[in-house]
Amino acid sequence: MQLLITRPAIQAAETLSALQARGWQGVLSPLLEIEQIRPDRWPDWAQITGILITSRNAIPALSAGSAPTSLPIYCVGGRTAAAIEAAGYKNIAMTAATAAELAEQCAETSSLTDARVAYLCGENRRSELEEYLNRAAIAHQTVEVYRAVGHDHLTDAACTGLVDQQIDGVLLYSPRSATLFVKALALSLIH
Repeated sequence: MQLLITRPAIQAAETLSALQARGWQGVLSPLLEIEQIRPDRWPDWAQITGILITSRNAIPALSAGSAPTSLPIYCVGGRTAAAIEAAGYKNIAMTAATAAELAEQCAETSSLTDARVAYLCGENRRSELEEYLNRAAIAHQTVEVYRAVGHDHLTDAACTGLVDQQIDGVLLYSPRSATLFVKALALSLIH
């Protein structure tokens, strides 16, 4: 089986390795490129009691923004937690499977009742975590630290594999990626 992998380059390579370990093949055609951005305003870390992270793409901002390593971090995903620890931030207070689950757990955590947390995130994101935090009356500062720039084309290998019907499936990781794929597919097949 051969799958088209549309994740950003670093994550796409990880996915390809995991597929190959299972005896599958993959073709890389990243539809998003992650760019770190410098926020207009970093949090006043002395006023922050925790950090929320829902994507590994936000991890470089921890050191870029001089976040104290002692602050508890609440994150989504075991791989994200492992990457945070590898970056030198060992105080993982909570790991959840989804942003909604993280928000629910944060709302139930008494230590966050009078807290002010920094939510390090991307420009394009779902609003569910911030909505949960608002409903739970958890004070937070949203800090956009990366952007996902979309591509409107597929790689030559992807185009060839699709035209020759050598690709058995496409891995899409977000509604935005699905939209970009449809657009890229149409543009790539026109040329």
